[in-house]
Amino acid sequence: MKRDLLAAIAAMAALCSAPAAFAQETTVAPAGSYIHATPAGDAYLMVPNANEPYSGNQPMDVPPVNVQPVLGPTQYSAVSHLGPEKACEAAPAGAGPACTPACGIPCDDCFVGWSHRYYAYGGLMYLRSRDSEVAYAVGSNSAVGVPVQVTPVSVADFDYQPGFFVGFGMTLDECSSIGVNYMQFEASTVDSTSLTPRPGAPIVLNSLVVHPNTLNVGETGLNADARYDIRFNILDAEYRGLIDGDCNFKFNYLVGLRIAQSEQQLVSTFSTNAQNNHVVQTDLDFYGAGINLGLEYERVSQRGFLVYGRTNVSFVPGEFRADYDQTSVIGGRLVDTAWKAGRLVTMADIEIGTGWESACGTWRLTAGYNIQAWFNTVQTDEWIHGVRTNNFIDMSSMQSFDGLMARVEARY
Repeated sequence: MKRDLLAAIAAMAALCSAPAAFAQETTVAPAGSYIHATPAGDAYLMVPNANEPYSGNQPMDVPPVNVQPVLGPTQYSAVSHLGPEKACEAAPAGAGPACTPACGIPCDDCFVGWSHRYYAYGGLMYLRSRDSEVAYAVGSNSAVGVPVQVTPVSVADFDYQPGFFVGFGMTLDECSSIGVNYMQFEASTVDSTSLTPRPGAPIVLNSLVVHPNTLNVGETGLNADARYDIRFNILDAEYRGLIDGDCNFKFNYLVGLRIAQSEQQLVSTFSTNAQNNHVVQTDLDFYGAGINLGLEYERVSQRGFLVYGRTNVSFVPGEFRADYDQTSVIGGRLVDTAWKAGRLVTMADIEIGTGWESACGTWRLTAGYNIQAWFNTVQTDEWIHGVRTNNFIDMSSMQSFDGLMARVEARY
């Protein structure tokens, strides 16, 4: 009796231990079991099919399923807030088709869009104002009628001078951002000329900015000078959107609001043989606000070197206001007039350049050549000519700026 009981107990123990041993030794689940990955991604569980009866010593017969390992703590998806290079390295092979960027761009294994959250930059520009010179005096053989010029024309013109710009913003997602940019440029020039009277050589100095009907008969010039200043301020509020891009290039569009202001001031003194000084002062201002549209492109190499290009066009309705005042020591205030008119000013600019960015794109240094053109503007020489000839029709021209732009940018 005892012998039969011990044999039964041993048989039951053997039956109980067999499934456990089978589960411990098996590394690949047999056909007919559901397979699930553990958080570590390296162990499997076998769950019987609930639709069929199962007994511990019968093989399970359900369709096999594919196992997808769970990402560990050091793995990242293809869309990451790391820098472009790091995100591409961390993305698992084949992760590209599974990513779904917000902008809807078909993404590859290393598409990351904009990976930073905030950005700020500042820079210097070294520009020259062109098409804005003022001829203020010339030597001739007569002070009446149409003179014959016998000396070079004295011109107040600008050379390259510095300005600055700053900006900051934030990304809304990997494919869009908003920002603010402020730009300021000031230029100044001074010029002078004089003539020494020579017996038998009737050479006189004619002012090209003094009103011709304010000079007395026989009053001719000996000395003239001019100081000319120009300034513009531009404030942009921009929205940027990513049109296309990957780890190596970005192609963006921008749309926004532009507020622009410009100022031109001229002061010229004309000294005559009658011990009289004529002083002409002009002031020409523009204020306007409108829309700004643009495109930007950049390509970055594996070593961080980059090339870029950007172009903008702005349509800025606003108003020009001009003043002309002439005074003299003897006659006091001789001319006092003003003018204003509304204009739609078109501003176009293009910039191309090169630069470098750090490994994760946190720091960027760029430098490029910039050209700006302002159309349908009023220039100081046009305004002076209108006053001297009493003709204020078709005062419209183009003003341009060109030079170097250097920028330092931080992204984080």
